[in-house]
Amino acid sequence: MNRTDSIISILIMLSILISISACTSDSPGKEKSASTEESSQSDKSGQETPDMNTLTPLPFPIAFTTERDGNKEIYVKIFKENPGINITNNDESDYGFKPFRDGGVFISQREGDHDIFYVSFDEELKYENLTGSHAAEKQMAVSQDYQQLLFTSNREGDDEIFLHSRDGFPPKNLTRNEAGDAFPYWMPDGKSFLFESNRHGDWDIFLELVNGGIAENITDNPAPDHLPRVSPDGKNLAFESLRDGFQDIFIYNFETKTTTPLTTDEPLDDSPLFSHNSKLIAWNHDLDSMSQIRMKNLETGEEKILTGDDSDNWCSEFSFDDKYLMFVSKRTGNLEIFLMELETSNLTQVTDNAAPDYYPVFLPDSIDEFVKAISK
Repeated sequence: MNRTDSIISILIMLSILISISACTSDSPGKEKSASTEESSQSDKSGQETPDMNTLTPLPFPIAFTTERDGNKEIYVKIFKENPGINITNNDESDYGFKPFRDGGVFISQREGDHDIFYVSFDEELKYENLTGSHAAEKQMAVSQDYQQLLFTSNREGDDEIFLHSRDGFPPKNLTRNEAGDAFPYWMPDGKSFLFESNRHGDWDIFLELVNGGIAENITDNPAPDHLPRVSPDGKNLAFESLRDGFQDIFIYNFETKTTTPLTTDEPLDDSPLFSHNSKLIAWNHDLDSMSQIRMKNLETGEEKILTGDDSDNWCSEFSFDDKYLMFVSKRTGNLEIFLMELETSNLTQVTDNAAPDYYPVFLPDSIDEFVKAISK
């Protein structure tokens, strides 16, 4: 039995119990259970919950941020036809979910400022404030094994990169510099990380060991360099730069220590995204005030335009098998989430709601138990 079939079987067995509990009990208080939230969504819409046997499973479960409940909340979605399950259920804003350990992390304002919360499941959804300061925490980065967490915080007076500690100690300041440090990104080995800093007078991208050492300036150019992204094989760094007069994407090779442009056209290219096999790279290209998604095969040099020029589209993630590209689009009039099958260019609309849906992420096998638990 594969992963999706396992989830479907559990949902079918529990569907009767869910219906009974929805009719006989209420979840008191501000935070509701995931199953109660899904039942209430069906009641509000006036539609019955679809028969589990008729639902179409997505290639992978996803989490996303939505404003359909009047504020920012995080939903998990397994089936194409279902609206999804609200896993944050709070009157304050929750957004930007990333898989972490056996659950996930997200940014929340539920305690008055922007903190990073960890959500897991132990008979019910549990929430833990991992940062707990009165400063703003943002720009989370989770390591490839989903066990380590970096984030940006101004808790010591300026933006620095911090490492979350699993042993209960306060987060560790890794950068400790009077200049601004931001947008951390893990190297695949989990022992070092990239970030952008203006400590040399302009924004460059630096490499630093988690256990200490001198930060190495990787890009070292008078023009601003931003948003580091590393290929999963650790060979290439993609980043945005204004060094040619327009915002283009450049590739730095760690073995040869050379930098080459990926894009050279006007006016703006941004948000580079590597596939899991490191062979493909996708990015957003500004075209007549519309954002178009393009993709290049780094082995063959073949370049494709994946979306047209009649609506805004922004790339989000490659699926774990690299068969799909998930993206956010305004083609229906508001922000919705789509999947494109790369071999056929066939589209699946993942969300369909009058409120905006965005920040989607695929959920890995490592949190299958979390997905199954909240789906009961």
